[in-house]
Amino acid sequence: MLIMNDQMRPGIYPHQDLYKDAEVYSVMFSWDPAIEIKYITNIVKKFSPMNIRNSVFLDIGCGTGRIARRLSEHARGVVCLDKSFEMLIYGDAEVMRVNADMLTIPIRDNSINVAYNLLATINHLSSLDDLAQHISEVHRILKNDGLYIVDLVLEEPPCIGMCDEWNTRYRDMECMARHIVESVQDNQFIEVLELMCENKVIVRSRDALLLPRTRSFIDKALDSGFKQVIFLKPFTLKTMNKPQGRVFAVLIK
Repeated sequence: MLIMNDQMRPGIYPHQDLYKDAEVYSVMFSWDPAIEIKYITNIVKKFSPMNIRNSVFLDIGCGTGRIARRLSEHARGVVCLDKSFEMLIYGDAEVMRVNADMLTIPIRDNSINVAYNLLATINHLSSLDDLAQHISEVHRILKNDGLYIVDLVLEEPPCIGMCDEWNTRYRDMECMARHIVESVQDNQFIEVLELMCENKVIVRSRDALLLPRTRSFIDKALDSGFKQVIFLKPFTLKTMNKPQGRVFAVLIK
């Protein structure tokens, strides 16, 4: 099922050139989601009494559904939300797909057990006001004691320059995907996502992403009604007292 939201705010979002090419995106982010799924479920087990098998998850910025498809094997259901229509139609029709942005989520109040986003999706918002509106929307759709698991960058990027590169394949070519952070400018950082195959650049997407301060993020979560905000060192359950760089935030309703 594919649901479309006619209330989406028009405009350009970061890396739109990449996100409109679902085939290239799926090649760049093609790794096995098993580690991410295990981490999400471990967070749920640690911070909530809910039964995962009976829970409904919302994947915010799901892309082609790489994680949602596999997570649906463990949960009652997974809703795959993305602003890119191209991503959603490229993905798995067996997962419920919603074509919407992060500011107007067409899901009824108090209906989701766990919402999550990965790969700094929340940093794609354009302003702190949008961040506040998004967090309020997620709070609205979560059930009481529900969780919002947020993979994001706070205060400063985890690196400047070449942050990561990995091998992949595109149309029978050996390729290298790269994640680069060029610079920090006020409350934004400049990010480059690049795919190069046989010395040819297939895509090089450069854009500015939001860089919130930790205190601002906490205040917006509490103002929205969340009762607790916990920061974790990525892919561990160790809490962070002074979160910065890449962190996982757990917001508890």
